[in-house]
Amino acid sequence: MATKGNILCGVCEVQDVTTVAEHWCPECDDGLCSSCLKYHTASKSSRNHDVISVDNYSKLPHSIASIKQYCPDHDKKFQNYCPQHESLCCPICISTVHRKCEVLAIDDIIRSSKESSLIEHIEKNLDNMKLNIDKITKDREENLKTIKNQRQKFQTEIRDIRGKINSHLDKLEQQILNELQVSEDKITKEIEHLLSNLTIHNDTVSVLQNTISDIKSYASDLQTFLGSKRIEEDVIKEEQFLHELTENGSLEFTDLLFIRNDKLSDILSTITTFGAISTKMTPPSITIRTENENEAQLMSVQIAKPKSIDDINLLIKKTLNLPKGNKPNYVTGCNITPLGKMIFIDFENNRVIVLNDSGTLDCEMFVSNRPVDVTCIDDKTVAVSHNWSPYEIEIADITTKKVVKVVQVSCWCCGVSFYQDKLVYYEQGTGIKTVSLSGGSTSSLVKQNVNGFWNYVTTFGKKLYHTCLEANTVTCYTMAGQMVWEYKDKFIIDGPCGVTVDKEANVYVASQNNDSVVILSPDGTYARTILTKENGIDKITGIRFSEEGNILLIVNQKGTALLYDVK
Repeated sequence: MATKGNILCGVCEVQDVTTVAEHWCPECDDGLCSSCLKYHTASKSSRNHDVISVDNYSKLPHSIASIKQYCPDHDKKFQNYCPQHESLCCPICISTVHRKCEVLAIDDIIRSSKESSLIEHIEKNLDNMKLNIDKITKDREENLKTIKNQRQKFQTEIRDIRGKINSHLDKLEQQILNELQVSEDKITKEIEHLLSNLTIHNDTVSVLQNTISDIKSYASDLQTFLGSKRIEEDVIKEEQFLHELTENGSLEFTDLLFIRNDKLSDILSTITTFGAISTKMTPPSITIRTENENEAQLMSVQIAKPKSIDDINLLIKKTLNLPKGNKPNYVTGCNITPLGKMIFIDFENNRVIVLNDSGTLDCEMFVSNRPVDVTCIDDKTVAVSHNWSPYEIEIADITTKKVVKVVQVSCWCCGVSFYQDKLVYYEQGTGIKTVSLSGGSTSSLVKQNVNGFWNYVTTFGKKLYHTCLEANTVTCYTMAGQMVWEYKDKFIIDGPCGVTVDKEANVYVASQNNDSVVILSPDGTYARTILTKENGIDKITGIRFSEEGNILLIVNQKGTALLYDVK
């Protein structure tokens, strides 16, 4: 921005005279001293120029003050404006560059520029922006206060839990110590009582020993005979006393034992956290006003029922019956390879069933205990999760029917999904985790300590989708583990199991308890039941959408699979 001291009078400067300008002519793009202003105002060519003070000129931002009145290419004054090129033109510009353009006279355009609707529009927009920024600032500051209050609340809650745990453990400790002391006192009392009796009997035996010695030394034969008989009776009594000690268990060696409660030891290994800290994003409630719209708009507009969901139709293509195993089928998961082969998991018979795209049996292969879900890594390789020991995810080649790799996990698993050289899986007691197939490193995405037996996961784009049968929820996360939305309505989805996503990011959920398939909109705000029991849906567990064929595969526990065209 220019300052008053460094602006010189242009007319004086041409005459090699240095004079500080007090005025500024925007049209001449030059400074004027008081003397030169008189001539400038009197001159016919410049008498209509709107001269301003240098002080006011100095208030203009550099970006505005630097706008030139003369063409930098031809050193001629701009006289016209070309709407096609949105540029100013001097006479030479018109004859060279803008010969075919419909140029407008600058004087006609700028005559009412300060009163134009554009200026008014910009002013209102700026006012609205200022208002919006103030609103957002207050809202964010309020959010900071809320977060701080929540942190303090949860901190107190955590410490209360710790205090209750400490108090409970102190109580248990005192209780077991009291029991220990009581047991010791009881045994001590019994042994001390026995020792007291033994002392008495020991004294009696000593007296008898002395009596026998005296009889042998000093008694007559008759006294010896009769005295021995009496002493024998006393000896028999003492022997009987000792015999009774053996019979009644008084001589058994007593030990104190401490039988530790294994569940207390499990605290160190199974309870690894107080809980989980996560964040939940909710749509903002502040309104953003723009000049282009008279009505306030919500930054996050409530979306009406998406037509993409209402317009989806499923046309039955095939009904398939999976081959029976030695035990009744209990199918818990399914998938479709890029080449169209259908993969099914038989939980009860520990097998992977592969059907060709025509529906005929391709192969069966047996895997470890209790397989649950399956995901396709490529055309021939699949990953199978298990919810039984040994805790592992098996990588299997369906062409050779062999397990080619075993990924060790910490506990039993349920849902599994392949994502960018990683397996995303749900692990009991810890939540949703990932493991790299190349490096084997494991990381936690979403921490959960809920004991849920059936928790399925799938991925699409940069999102992760999770169903929890126990909580009756369908939740969408970012691949960083941040919750985007959660859907819960037992009247629509009851007992969610398998989950899959189509190419429009619509979410298909297998609702087991009410025998239906439900579609959720990409933002989780709207649900539509598209298949019911009337369509043959019965205790479904697995569901998978294939982009290659635009088909939807559904399977129930008994091994009946339904293949639909998605229209």
